[in-house]
Amino acid sequence: MEERKKQSSMEALNEKNWFQYFSLIKRAYRLDAFINIIDEFENPKEYWEVLGDLWIDSENIGEDKKLWKFCLTTGPEKDKEFFMSEEDRDVFRKLPETFKVYRGYVPRKNKTGLSFTLSKDKADWFANRYKLLFNKGEVLERTVKHMSSYDSTFE
Repeated sequence: MEERKKQSSMEALNEKNWFQYFSLIKRAYRLDAFINIIDEFENPKEYWEVLGDLWIDSENIGEDKKLWKFCLTTGPEKDKEFFMSEEDRDVFRKLPETFKVYRGYVPRKNKTGLSFTLSKDKADWFANRYKLLFNKGEVLERTVKHMSSYDSTFE
């Protein structure tokens, strides 16, 4: 079974069928696999679409925070908006110059993460989804400037 999976993975890689390729790799190793094949992407749009799909399908971005920052900061400048879905790009374009973002977290665990949301309710859900294991989570609120109003360098 493992040999067949490996063969299917290599076929998908050769065909540049990214959805199939990454679906055959365990979630915990997908970002490493992405970094190993960065040179295989034929254009910036493809790079950002695949990275965006991996982001959405990742359960714990914080475990690979440095690798994510690497991919987000060293990727091509062109077509970065394709990291987002078409629906998210529409929402992004309509944001005011300043707006609030929220992050749900467990105190002393993951306050300084990379993921934020426009929804306070969604942040509250993330803050408290493990409340049986941890104390009550908290929601961090920040007011941010729209990226179109300053240099888009990721910090």
